[in-house]
Amino acid sequence: MNSVIDIFKSKLALLQPRERTLLVIGAWLLSATAVFVLVTPMVTKQNELASKAESIRENLNWLQEQRSVVVRLQNNCASNHSHTQLTSTKGDFERLTRRNQLSLDQSTTKSNGGTELTFSGSDANRVMHLVHELACEGFVVESLDIQRSADGKIKGAMEVASVES
Repeated sequence: MNSVIDIFKSKLALLQPRERTLLVIGAWLLSATAVFVLVTPMVTKQNELASKAESIRENLNWLQEQRSVVVRLQNNCASNHSHTQLTSTKGDFERLTRRNQLSLDQSTTKSNGGTELTFSGSDANRVMHLVHELACEGFVVESLDIQRSADGKIKGAMEVASVES
């Protein structure tokens, strides 16, 4: 290594003073350019990451502020259903089936506390709406059987129970 430095010093000594000055200035400019080329991308990336982190912090703060809204939307049920007692009467089930354009054929209470509903209608999507509304009213659908008759009507039976039972 020392021999390389000695060779470099001997070659530099053979140059005129203005050539040495020009060579030193060129080496400094080359070094400054290399540092600039290496450091600029890192500074740019750091600025991008800092702005991204700030954006994420703002989004997190907004989400924390909206927490109460998200909790209310958790089950997608209307918030006006505040039933304190989850008793099932035939009238409640008739109201829900009619609201969903279905007809309640039969409602029987079983010994295990559940209720079996037999219904009919013309649209299977309405059955799914009925299941959703029963869940919003505080009932669990334990079984569901849907069949399409030859004339295109939907016939079904489901067993529901209150959440507390």
